[in-house]
Amino acid sequence: MPQEVYERISIKLQILNENDNRPHFQSSEVRISVPEGDLIGQRIEVPELVARDDDLETQLVYSLSGNSKFKIESDKNRVYLLVNDILDYETNRVEYATVRAEDEHGLTAETELVVSILDQNDAAPKFQNIRTGLSQNFYEIEINEINERETLIYQIQASDEDSGRNGQVSYEIVQVQPPQAQGLFKIDPDDGKITNNAVIQRHDFDL
Repeated sequence: MPQEVYERISIKLQILNENDNRPHFQSSEVRISVPEGDLIGQRIEVPELVARDDDLETQLVYSLSGNSKFKIESDKNRVYLLVNDILDYETNRVEYATVRAEDEHGLTAETELVVSILDQNDAAPKFQNIRTGLSQNFYEIEINEINERETLIYQIQASDEDSGRNGQVSYEIVQVQPPQAQGLFKIDPDDGKITNNAVIQRHDFDL
């Protein structure tokens, strides 16, 4: 076609990015496990708490609500939990919180954080009255003379607030007074039953 009928031009289009995407987490719930104890000030990295934003060069600000035992920090696209209080399995085995990610234009995303507290062997066994269940550190009993071995004399009971193997209690006699009673008694390591290894006569203990 003749030159005067048409004209060819070149158009260059530049697509400008707009902040039209909300940040988003990988999951609506993030579960982690943390050992109990005094971890105040310790940082725990949680990659699952890193939110994504499809908008380029968007800076996200993280916040945590619903639980004062933790704070949240972010650094170069890495997210950390900061322990803010002592974690105690015996008091609370699971901690819950809500984590929010917010971009520079106020668009937000949230995920629920579930922190399972792992039990450590940090609780000492406590003796208790086998009938009332109340704490008892001293027992005083009276018995008659015993002419048969393996007679049940008494049963003690102790409990441990730790769980699993950490909470298993084993009994042992570590000291006997007076000296002539040495080896006279034994205790079942599993159930705390005290029996005699020999005949018990009052005159054997007269001073």
